Amino acid sequence: MYRRIVACAVVAALAVFFGAWVPSWGLAAEMTQDQAAKALTDFFAAKPYYPISAACLKITPGGYKNRGFAFTVDATDCLDEEGGKADSWRVDAVTGEVFVQNAKGKYQAPGVDARLVSADAAEALVLALPEVQKEMKAHKNAFLMLEGHPDRDILAANPAEAFYDFYFGHDMGDHTTRLWTFRVNALSREMLVTDPVEGTDVSLEAWRKTLSGK
Repeated sequence: MYRRIVACAVVAALAVFFGAWVPSWGLAAEMTQDQAAKALTDFFAAKPYYPISAACLKITPGGYKNRGFAFTVDATDCLDEEGGKADSWRVDAVTGEVFVQNAKGKYQAPGVDARLVSADAAEALVLALPEVQKEMKAHKNAFLMLEGHPDRDILAANPAEAFYDFYFGHDMGDHTTRLWTFRVNALSREMLVTDPVEGTDVSLEAWRKTLSGK
């Protein structure tokens, strides 16, 4: 009887030990690495930690440890000012919470203002405009492209002055022609249109009046 009790205790201890290293052996239901990667991608699509499209980020798995998946996120292809810097992220395999590694090597919740709109969300706002939808249906070569993103320092210090800039035009094969330039405020979601002649920003209402000739 004593040996049986000891054996059961050893098995239980091993289950706990290996459960910390192997996701499928954990006592609580855990997500897979693919699910964790999707949770991280969804976070970037919703939160402007990097003020660019989530599709532009390079996310590389870094393994599983202590009930969490590690990832390296590289934004250098889209953010020149990052200077070759890549960040380390962690997704809790049980809760799905997202953490970023700070300068001291510790993981912490990413400091992102919940009020701010991401680049993907800003793009969706522009694509939803009736004028844009009409143009894209009429011309197969019409396209929308993120042309400029707000500096991360501006996002943190004065988000009311932070804008995403979008190029909307036609792809002519050997060149593109600009039709409109849209600006979306990262905080208020206000949309402006840049006047191609004056180079100044006007409201959607004023822009629509010019389209209608009124």
